[in-house]
Amino acid sequence: MLYSQNEAQAASALDHIELELIKYPDGVRGFEMMDNFTINLTLYNQFNSPEFLLSAVNLLSRISSGDVTTSVDVSTIPSTLALTDNAPGLYPAMLAASRQASKYLQDLERNLQAMRMKTIMSYIVLHLTLEHAVVPRLQEEEPDRNNRSIQGIKYLRFAEILNETCSEDSRVAEGTTLRTHSQYGKTFWEYGQALGIASLLLFAVSDVGLTKIGRVTRGGIPALAAALTTCGGWWAFAHAIGPATFRTLFGPRDVAYTTPHLLNRIRFEPLAVPIGRASILAAVSEPSTKELPEVENWQITIGMNTLVVQRHPSGALKPDQVHKRNLGAWLRNTSGDDIVVDADGNKTPFSTFQTLLPPRDISKHLVNYLSKVYNSRAIPGRVSLPYGALKAFPGSFQEFLESLARGPLWEDGIQIERLVCPFDLETTTIGIMILPITTQVLVYNWSCEKSLGEEALKVCDFLT
Repeated sequence: MLYSQNEAQAASALDHIELELIKYPDGVRGFEMMDNFTINLTLYNQFNSPEFLLSAVNLLSRISSGDVTTSVDVSTIPSTLALTDNAPGLYPAMLAASRQASKYLQDLERNLQAMRMKTIMSYIVLHLTLEHAVVPRLQEEEPDRNNRSIQGIKYLRFAEILNETCSEDSRVAEGTTLRTHSQYGKTFWEYGQALGIASLLLFAVSDVGLTKIGRVTRGGIPALAAALTTCGGWWAFAHAIGPATFRTLFGPRDVAYTTPHLLNRIRFEPLAVPIGRASILAAVSEPSTKELPEVENWQITIGMNTLVVQRHPSGALKPDQVHKRNLGAWLRNTSGDDIVVDADGNKTPFSTFQTLLPPRDISKHLVNYLSKVYNSRAIPGRVSLPYGALKAFPGSFQEFLESLARGPLWEDGIQIERLVCPFDLETTTIGIMILPITTQVLVYNWSCEKSLGEEALKVCDFLT
C-alpha cells in the first residue's frame, strides 16, 4: 500500500516527495509477512482516524476517573420465561433484569475497551516483571547458569513464584501460558516505545484482536513507527495525550481527566518538535539546517533497571521509502494513453492531466475530474457541478436558483448551501459560486485582461 505526502519545503514548486510508508516486501511471501502488512495498514488508518482518537480520549478519561466497571447481575434473571398467573413476581423481575441488560448493552463498547486496556496492561506487567525482576533474581541466585540456560527456565520459575502451591503439571501448563502472555506484553511494550505511550489507548479501542496484535512479528513495528513519525495528526495526539496516559497507566493515577480537558490539550498544547522533517531529510541525504530539540520522555524504575517511556513515535524512513518526483517532468514524460483509476473506480486518461501544462488549455475532462474529487470530500450541502451543467438547465437562471432554494435535490436529502460550477466561454472558463439560501452569486476570474473582463460581464448579463 502506498501513502503519498507533499513536503512543504521542497526545493522546487514542482518537486514532490513521495513516501512509501507501508508496503508488502518484494519477493517475500508467507502468512507471517501478510499478517504484518495487514495489521500495520489497519493500525495506521486507525491511528489517523478522528473517530478512534476520540474513543481513546474518552477511554483515558474513564480510566483516570475510575469509571470502568459496569456489570449485569445475572442472579436476577429467572430460570423460566413463562409468564403465568402462578408467578406474580416474575414479570417485575424480568423488567428489572431487562433494564440491567439494556444498560449493559448500551455500555458494552465502553466496557470492552476498558477490559482491553486492562488486558494490555496485564500483558505488559507480566513482561516487565519477568525480564526486569525475575530474570535478574535468577541470575543472582544461580550464577553458574549462562544466559541461555536462564532463558530456558524463566517461565517455569515465574509460574512457581506466582503460584507456589500448584502441582508440577499445573506449573508446566501455567509456565506455557505465562510465556505466551509475557511475549504479548513484550510486543505491546515495544509498540508503545516505538509509537509513543499513547498508542496503548489506540490498541484498546481498536477493532483488531489483542492476541492478533500480540502474535505479530515485532520486525514489523519499525515500519509502522516510521509511517506515524510523518503523520502530523498522530504526532500532535501523542504529544498532547502522552503525559496524561503515562500518569494514568504507569504513574500515580491521581488526576481525573475529563474528555473536554483532554481535547483542549490536543488543541492548544504547543508542538515544538519537527514532524518527520528530520527523518525525510536523512532519507534523501540532505543535511538538516536545524538541530532537533531534545524530546521529553519519562522513566519507570523496576529494581535496578530504569526504563525510558517514549512520548512520541520514534522511527526513521529508509532511503528506499522516499522518492523525489518532479511533477512537471512527470506530466510531460508519462504516456497520455495511461489510465488513471480513482478511489471510486472512475477511469481518466492521463492526457487529461497533461492539459495543466502551458500553453494548453485546461480541458473539460480535467474540470469534471476535479469536480468529482471535490464532491467526494466536500462538506455535506456543498456540491460542484460538472462542465456545462448550468447551460444545459432547461430554463432561466432565476428558475435554476429557485429550484435550488425550494428544497433538497439530492438523494441524501441535504439542502444545497453552496454550489460551484464552471461556465464555459469561447476564450476562457469562469468559476461561479451560487449560494441558494441567500440567493447570492459570485463570479470568479483570474485575470485583469480587458478581454476577460468583458467576458465576465457577459456572464453577469446571462445570470441576470
